[in-house]
Amino acid sequence: MPKVVSVIPKIKSGDGRFHKTKGTQVLLDDGSYLEGVTKITLVAEVGKPWKAILEVVPTNQEQIDAVLDELHVAERRISPPRKP
Repeated sequence: MPKVVSVIPKIKSGDGRFHKTKGTQVLLDDGSYLEGVTKITLVAEVGKPWKAILEVVPTNQEQIDAVLDELHVAERRISPPRKP
């Protein structure tokens, strides 16, 4: 089951000041690229390594497995039971 290795931004814009988001790729450890990525959020916390949160519309089970393999529940909200 592949794991995320790197987030690769597209080449810099013509003026060289920033990277465009469209075209950014997510490299997996098997050498393939994750497809269907709609959003990447980078999170920095003091004293911790960078964390990337990927939002993906998977196209096959292998992609789902690659994403779920590293899934961590950050917060779980339990709704109170509904009254009849």
